[in-house]
Amino acid sequence: MDDLSRSQNLSSQNCNLFMDTAVISDNKPVSEKSEIACVISKAFNIAAKDHIKLELTSIIVGIILLVFSIFLLILGGVGVIDLAAGLIGIVVLACIGAFIILYGLFIHKPDEISMLSKVYVVSHLIPYKPGSALLFDGTGIIPEQVMEYKDIPLAKIKELSSKLPSSPISYKNETALVDILDQIKQLTGKIKKYQFKAPVVPNSNLYVNAVLDSLPYCVKGAPLRNPLGTKISIQDAVQYRQEIERLEEGKEAIDTMNEVKNTITHKSKPFIDNLIKCLNDIDSYISNIAELLRERFINGFNIHADPKADAEYGYEYVNSKYHIKVGSSENKNISNPINTFQRVIDYFDESIRREIGRIRKDGERRIKERKERAESEERLIRQNYDLQIESKKSEKSTYEKQAENAYREYRSSYNQYKSYLEEARRARSGEYPDYEKAQHYEEMAQYYKMQADEYYSQYEDAESRAEALENIINKLESRKKREIKQIRDKASRDIASIKEEIKNEILDLRKFINEIIEKRNTQIEMFEKIYNTLLSSEKELQSAPFNNRKNTIMELQSSIFSVLDDRIKERSKVLQQIGSFKINIDMQKPTSIYIPFWIIIVKRKKGPETIIFPPLKIIHPSETSKSRWKFVEFTAPLSNALEKFTDYLKTDWIINEAKTASILGKIDHQVASEIDRLVSRGFFGQGYADRIKKYYGLIPVGGEK
Repeated sequence: MDDLSRSQNLSSQNCNLFMDTAVISDNKPVSEKSEIACVISKAFNIAAKDHIKLELTSIIVGIILLVFSIFLLILGGVGVIDLAAGLIGIVVLACIGAFIILYGLFIHKPDEISMLSKVYVVSHLIPYKPGSALLFDGTGIIPEQVMEYKDIPLAKIKELSSKLPSSPISYKNETALVDILDQIKQLTGKIKKYQFKAPVVPNSNLYVNAVLDSLPYCVKGAPLRNPLGTKISIQDAVQYRQEIERLEEGKEAIDTMNEVKNTITHKSKPFIDNLIKCLNDIDSYISNIAELLRERFINGFNIHADPKADAEYGYEYVNSKYHIKVGSSENKNISNPINTFQRVIDYFDESIRREIGRIRKDGERRIKERKERAESEERLIRQNYDLQIESKKSEKSTYEKQAENAYREYRSSYNQYKSYLEEARRARSGEYPDYEKAQHYEEMAQYYKMQADEYYSQYEDAESRAEALENIINKLESRKKREIKQIRDKASRDIASIKEEIKNEILDLRKFINEIIEKRNTQIEMFEKIYNTLLSSEKELQSAPFNNRKNTIMELQSSIFSVLDDRIKERSKVLQQIGSFKINIDMQKPTSIYIPFWIIIVKRKKGPETIIFPPLKIIHPSETSKSRWKFVEFTAPLSNALEKFTDYLKTDWIINEAKTASILGKIDHQVASEIDRLVSRGFFGQGYADRIKKYYGLIPVGGEK
């Protein structure tokens, strides 16, 4: 079955579901008149809340003023106050109270409800793959989903990739490979852009939850009138579903593109590997030539030997780019220019070797003597300061013991003082006070107080002396460290100076040898520069054809892969989008779902206020009311998703369309009996119900008691 016939078959089997009323009680929809009674009651409560509050307040305040006026009148009648003088005030208070009551009851009115309309939001739930469905917005209240990608002639590309040669390895096959890759590259440049827009709802959108939450309360059929109409029909939704299904076949295109990439990689690899092998062979060839040239000129010398191995000749002071170990020129070909230089250098190195040893030995002796002198000076300073520090520490220890003893005596005397004071307090405050004994205790307490003060003075004096000695000890320690550091620094500078003298003596001794070394190095550098330049040019010349061929294949391959990767990424994004549309629900046929909402507009002083009721459920509040002033909230949104969904409806075009279906002035008088039923359930009193009826014209104006 082709797409058209399949689409017609699906659309011919569609069904309609709708919520007959927007109010649910005990999991069942209420009657239409009961629904209207609930909605207009809630709407009146919103419009009249401030008025009722003002009315109640004005009655209370007015009654208080009237009662107070009567009370003043009574007081004047019995002569408590001057009746003639206060009569005007009493009359004024009574008039104010009466005016406040009249204003609250008759002058101030509830805010006007200018619109009260019921609208239906239409959505289409279309079966997709087994166990899933797609939801489409039939009212046009959310933005369309955009799916876009670019396409290339994939069938032709796949056909060409299958013709790529892979073996045998030959220049002819390599040329054919490059030619086909170039044709594939040209085809990847033939890009067509596709963009598809659909009013499909992502499964993460609260729209989906709102629709699913309403399904258990729906019945078969459709509303007789819907002011918002249907922007997208169920036949349109089925067509969108077919196009989305076609887009999901893009997974096969992704598999094909990956297959093409693998084929190109597999067919190109032997040729690229062969060219890399050729380049490696050229590298090896050039390296062998370089080794032969070095052997011929340098004759096997290691020109980068470790200078530390020839420290006995003073080479640690020679700053040279190259170093050849002393004595390595033996048994070398005399015709070699490097060998000629090295024999001369080795000869003179041996001639100064003994003198260098003498210079080093003398320098080491001087360094040793300087270190010993520094150690002796440091030892004397330590001995001098350590004697002074030990003496001060001993003296400090004596004062610390004196302070400890004095503090102990102070605590003992102070405790005696506190004890005698307590005894004196008891002697004076007993049932039979003994003032003589109390006086004796007080004298003893005074004695121990003086003694404690004396000991505390001794304690403070000893502590002060110990602290002063601690400061002296710290200063001596600091001075000792400073003088020792000065000795060490001076010794370090002297030793560094001796080492510099040794270095200069050795360099002076080696001066003419180092000049020969520089001449030798000039020859080595010249040779290296010549053969490196020649070999580098030769290598570049030999490698260029192979590099060009390798780079051509790899650049073509990279260019093709770049386009294929972009297309794979775009297709994967579309597939991911489609995955986000699927809802886990098993649907047998396309279904249109109508969800009712009530839109109310209240005229406020600051401007019109729009209130939208989602489908509601009647709850059982914990309190009841029989008052003409109190309204007990008796409904709640059917679900959180449906409540939040009302934000989508607060748009100008929806409000304008809803105005055509306002029921104001068209409410059936039989709704009045449904309002009385709400009274019997304790949601508000009969007086409040009469207000509602009067407000909507369900009873004559004079009918309210």
